Amino acid sequence: KSRCINPYSKNYEKVRKKFRITWRKIVMIKDNWRKKVSKLIATRYKNLVIDLCKTPTSSKVESDLNSVARRNINKRSRLYGMSYLNDYIIYTCIKYGSNYIKSPKYSTRTCSRCNHINDKLSLSTRVFKCKKCGYTIDRDINASQNCYNHGLDVL
Repeated sequence: KSRCINPYSKNYEKVRKKFRITWRKIVMIKDNWRKKVSKLIATRYKNLVIDLCKTPTSSKVESDLNSVARRNINKRSRLYGMSYLNDYIIYTCIKYGSNYIKSPKYSTRTCSRCNHINDKLSLSTRVFKCKKCGYTIDRDINASQNCYNHGLDVL
């Protein structure tokens, strides 16, 4: 049983102060990590095509994932702060003169060979199979190839 149950006690205030200090340190460590990673990426690469990470929030996407997978994705996204990292990368690309290009829409659903869009591809399907040309590839690799091709087209 905790000794600082009473919210008006001095022990309770001491624990709250320690907690705030520790939490602030954790936030600063994460922020420092994001700044270092974004600077490393922006200075090392001249052209960046980044697929923005979005956590599943819509009801259509939630129906494709079970609740455990949805919680894990949201937990990891909050832990590393992917939206904050994307913001830092955009800022550092502007600061250091790198080209930042947003990825095309439907990068995981588009065939990287023939550009045919497979609308009925669910999130649970990890292998992309094109219905038009028969090309079979891992879904993430297909998305990265689409981002790469999009970056070449823009530049």
